[in-house]
Amino acid sequence: MPDVRVPVWVEPPRRRYQPLQMESFGRVFADALVAVGSREWFTRFLIDTGADFTILSAGDAEDLLVDDYLAIDFEHDPFRVVVGGIGGLMRCVAREADLAFRTEGGDAIDIRTPILVAERVYLPDGRRQAAPPSLLGRDILGRGALTLAWRLPAELELSNLPPTPSALR
Repeated sequence: MPDVRVPVWVEPPRRRYQPLQMESFGRVFADALVAVGSREWFTRFLIDTGADFTILSAGDAEDLLVDDYLAIDFEHDPFRVVVGGIGGLMRCVAREADLAFRTEGGDAIDIRTPILVAERVYLPDGRRQAAPPSLLGRDILGRGALTLAWRLPAELELSNLPPTPSALR
């Protein structure tokens, strides 16, 4: 059976003021080629097990869709979705997309799925607010198995499947 693991990379932690002795090992990303219609863009997705849906950030969406992004009516689009998270509420529109990942063995994994395209947010003074990264959410992560390898001699396997009765004993 071919190796179907998708390579990820960890961003080095940023130094910020931390009131307690907290350690951060950085954020985990996976790279994918995103296609919407005839347009393609290489995107780095933050793996976010807390995100219900995969979201293309406003910055990545602008790069991918160019003028088509500016034509989106985030207020009245029939596929409008409002999502909430740590950063508050965000207006998005759903669009059918193709995501192409490369496995560690060099094979392609292609997924056709709806993704959310985030709206660009502006600050009260008219400046663009910095866009958060694109997120790879549980709608995609739940299609496979996500395994975390600890530095300890154990593995933690995450699954969206309910536990078996024998696992509850």
